[in-house]
Amino acid sequence: MKNYDSLEKVLKDAFNQASEGKGKERHANNQPFDEQPIMWIEEHFHSYQLGQAVKKMHESQSLPLLRAIAELLGAINYIAAHIIFLKAKEVKQTLFEKHKRLTTKEVKVMALRSDENVKKQLDEIVNPEFVDG
Repeated sequence: MKNYDSLEKVLKDAFNQASEGKGKERHANNQPFDEQPIMWIEEHFHSYQLGQAVKKMHESQSLPLLRAIAELLGAINYIAAHIIFLKAKEVKQTLFEKHKRLTTKEVKVMALRSDENVKKQLDEIVNPEFVDG
């Protein structure tokens, strides 16, 4: 259909990239598409950052030295991003657990503290309906 020519071109380009280009070069290992890393990474790593790190580590094994190092540095950055995410998640969970036992007045007092970081964290986890007028 004429109205979908641009979509058809993009989908063909994506297919060619997977079957003949970078996808074939770095991932295929003569395996069917549904057995390639794109599939098992999705199955085993339920995090974008960790999945990307694994993909980069896997790719690095078949690249020339400098390109392999670049991929591994990228993997380190994705892992660091996930560590930062986990730490922030832990802070939020800890504050939530601590503050759900506080009275409305105690939460208001904490929110008025001069520590901007505490205020920001409270703003992110305290349901506005809980802290009434």
